[in-house]
Amino acid sequence: MVWAGALALLAACGGGGGGSGGGALPPLGIFPPAPSPVATTHRLEVGITGNGRVGSQPAGIDCTDRCSADFSAGTEVVLAATPAAGQVLGSWGGACSGNAGTCTVRMDAALDVTATFVAAPPVIGWGDAAALSAGGASLPKTAIDAQGRALVVWRQIEGNPQVDRLWGSRYLPGSGWTAPQRLEANAGGVRDIRIAIDKPSGRAVVLWTQLSSVTGYDLWALPVDPAGGWGSPALLETGTGIVGNASVGIDANGNAVAVWSQIGPATRFSIYANRYTPAGGWGTAALIETNEVVGSVDGDPAVVVAGSGESVAVWKRSDGSSASLWTNRANANGTWTTATELVPDTGTGHSIGAHDLAIDAAGNALLAWGQADLPGAATSGRAPCGSSASRRARGRAALRAWAHPSSPRKHC
Repeated sequence: MVWAGALALLAACGGGGGGSGGGALPPLGIFPPAPSPVATTHRLEVGITGNGRVGSQPAGIDCTDRCSADFSAGTEVVLAATPAAGQVLGSWGGACSGNAGTCTVRMDAALDVTATFVAAPPVIGWGDAAALSAGGASLPKTAIDAQGRALVVWRQIEGNPQVDRLWGSRYLPGSGWTAPQRLEANAGGVRDIRIAIDKPSGRAVVLWTQLSSVTGYDLWALPVDPAGGWGSPALLETGTGIVGNASVGIDANGNAVAVWSQIGPATRFSIYANRYTPAGGWGTAALIETNEVVGSVDGDPAVVVAGSGESVAVWKRSDGSSASLWTNRANANGTWTTATELVPDTGTGHSIGAHDLAIDAAGNALLAWGQADLPGAATSGRAPCGSSASRRARGRAALRAWAHPSSPRKHC
C-alpha cells in the first residue's frame, strides 16, 4: 500500500512523463557511478648492524646499512640475510625475530626490521689446507696474535743457480692469506729464521741469517706491523766474523731486541745485541759480555723482552771440557749491565745441555735447561728465589723474576 501510494504521487507530479516540471527526478533505477578504489601501500624500513647484506623478495630491499621500500598492503615480503666473510647473523629485530637466514613479514602496516651481524665463532678443529708457496719451500716459521692475525715465513729455492730466498705471507681474519712475497733482495742464500710476536698488539719481527757478504753469513731483520704489513729489511751488524745462532724478542710498542753469537776480535764466538725502535730503527751492534779467552765459546743465546721494554738474555759458555749459563739484562733504553754467571759448571760430574727462555706479561722470566748429573758426582739443586727446598733432576728449571728499575732486584 505504501509503495502503491508513492507511485500515484509520482504520477500526479508528472513522474515518468514529459509534461511541465517532469524532469525534476531521475528515472527509477539510475544512480551515479561509484569512485575507483585507491591502492594502499605500507613502508618497510630495514636497518643493519655489523657486516652483511639484506635483500627482499619481491625486490625493493637491498642494502648493507639502512634502506626502505613501499609494498602493497597484504604483500608477504621475504627478507634474506647474507653475512660478510667471517660474520654470521646474530639476530633479527623489530618485526622479525630469531636468527634464521630468512624472515617473512606481511605488509598490513608500516614495519621496521633490524638485522645484526656478529663475528663468526671459531671453528673447532683443523680447517682446509692452503698452499702458500711453490715447490722448493723449506724451514717454515709461524706466529699468531690474540686477534687471529698470523704470519708464515719460509725459505724458497729459486734462481739459477738455485738459492734459498726469504718469503712470507700474512693471514688476516675475514680476508684470508695475502699473496706470498719475497721479503729480502740479497744475492746469497738464507740459513736460519726466527720470529717473535707480541700477541696482544700483533707487532712482530722476523730475524734471519743470510750469506750476503764476502765474509760469510750476516744477520738481518724486518719488523711486521699488524696494520702496515711487512717492513723493510735491515742489516743488524757490520762485523767481519760469521754469525752463529740468534734470538729475538719484541714488546707491545714494537721495541725489539736481537741477540746473537758472532766471531769477534779474538777469533771466537762472542755475544752481541742490537735494539730496534719504531721511531729510530735498529741501533748499533754491541758486545754484551767481555769474555775474550781464546778457546772459550759463547753461543746459543736466547732473549725475551718485557712489556716495560726491558730485556734479558741467557747464553751458554763452554771451553770444550765444561759449560755454564750466563746472563745479562738491559733497561728500557737498551743499556746493558755486566754479564754474570747464572748456572755455574760444578765439575766433571755435570754437563749443561740445551736451554730455553720465556717471559710472562708481568715481566717474570723462566729459564729451563737440561743438566746431566753423572753417578758419584757432587750435587747441588737450584730452585726459584724464596723457595725453601731445592731438587736435583735431569731436567731442571730456575725461575728468574726481574723487576722494573725502580724495584730492588731479589737474589737467591
